[in-house]
Amino acid sequence: MAYEVVDLECPGCGYHVTSNTKQCPQCYREIMITNLDSASSMADADARKYTNKYRKVLSHHPDQPELNLTMAFCFLKV
Repeated sequence: MAYEVVDLECPGCGYHVTSNTKQCPQCYREIMITNLDSASSMADADARKYTNKYRKVLSHHPDQPELNLTMAFCFLKV
């Protein structure tokens, strides 16, 4: 599995970011959820936003480990 930078939108505000952006420069939310603590502190609505945004991106880039991990943490929250 090769690492690839993917263009996407911030799940919080829709600002254009990439998969190696840690924090949105516009709304300052985390782009990639990397641990269960981050996911558990999210509101349910935010977890659904992340899930919907990343499901769309993963349909075109299914082999992205960071996006798959983010989705897993969001599914644990929702």
